Amino acid sequence: MSEYEKLHQLLLTDHEKYLPYKFFSNDCHCANWIRCGYEIEAGSGNLDFLFLDRYAIPTLVECKLSKNKQSKSAIIGQLLEYLAYARYNWSSDYLFLTTLENHDFSLIEVKAILDMMNVTISVDAFFHLAEFNIRNSIARLVFYIDNAPEELLHMTFCNRSVKPVI
Repeated sequence: MSEYEKLHQLLLTDHEKYLPYKFFSNDCHCANWIRCGYEIEAGSGNLDFLFLDRYAIPTLVECKLSKNKQSKSAIIGQLLEYLAYARYNWSSDYLFLTTLENHDFSLIEVKAILDMMNVTISVDAFFHLAEFNIRNSIARLVFYIDNAPEELLHMTFCNRSVKPVI
């Protein structure tokens, strides 16, 4: 990974508001998300970011640079591969512990964040719902690219079809 690509990732780490929330659903905005992890083990590689929204729907984010030749084709396969890995390997306990470790949070802090997100179920139920969603491929895949190719700009239809189970 180049130094510029690493800076691109760090930008999103510090400024989650740059995610295109408006394409996900009407009530998605950065106050309704918790970042579970950064560089999460996902089989053949590491997923750049994992977020959960207030409905425990996971959003898998992969950062690429437009000058990277993979940004057009391989990134799609890479995200699908990560989701396939997650379906069979990420349990509710894993998601919860990853969230705690990623932020050095306590259970009380996670509960407070979920409360701010207007989550009305327990922390345990929330992460079980996240596991259910992942197991059933109820997820969003996001390509975070500095200058996205035209073909990727029109893939938002995939994310709009994700509906909450709650």
